[in-house]
Amino acid sequence: MATKGDFDSIVGKLNTATNAVAARIQKYIDKVSAGGITAADEDKAIADLQAAADTLTAMGADPADPIPAPVEPGGGTGGTTPGNEGGQPA
Repeated sequence: MATKGDFDSIVGKLNTATNAVAARIQKYIDKVSAGGITAADEDKAIADLQAAADTLTAMGADPADPIPAPVEPGGGTGGTTPGNEGGQPA
C-alpha cells in the first residue's frame, strides 16, 4: 500500500517536471519580449510547446472521469447575462 511519503515523492517529481515546462515557456516569452525570434526558433518553440501541451493533455485524460469542456460565459446561450435566464439578449 502506498504511504503519504510515496505520494509526497511523486508530487515532488510532478512539481519539478511542471516547473521545467514553465521555465521553457518563460524562455520563449522572454525571447519574444526581447524583440522577437527567428523563424527557426519560432518553429522550435511551437513544436516544443505543442509537445508539452500534448503530454499534459494525455496525462490529464481519464476516460472514466473526463474533464468537462469549458463553458462559455453566459452558458453559451447567445449573449444572455446572469439574472437574465429567460434567454433574452443582454
